[in-house]
Amino acid sequence: MNITQLLQTLTPIVEVLERLNVPYHIGGSVDQDSLRSLRQQPLVKGGREFVLASPENTVVNKLEWYRIGGEVSNRQWNDLIGVLKKQGTALDLAYLERWAAALGVTDLLERALIEAGLRQP
Repeated sequence: MNITQLLQTLTPIVEVLERLNVPYHIGGSVDQDSLRSLRQQPLVKGGREFVLASPENTVVNKLEWYRIGGEVSNRQWNDLIGVLKKQGTALDLAYLERWAAALGVTDLLERALIEAGLRQP
């Protein structure tokens, strides 16, 4: 499948996810993706299976994108705060902390956890 075909396949899916305000991730490095894929969550709708990122991976991705984007994207920051607040104590904080350290975003994770009310300042 070439890139044009891939984009044609993904575009309708992305449009639905955006309409439903569902966080999604496309891409990343092979090593990170292979490790993170262990936490993917399958979803079957209309006889089709979709693989969703875990809440933890969504947070890690948003932290990484926020840092790469110069820490100015309110959308990335607000999305990750929303995931943290919604998931709350169900999140695997040890997993988040390991990935934040590996990606060099520990400071952002700490800030986000405090803002979401999951950690004391």
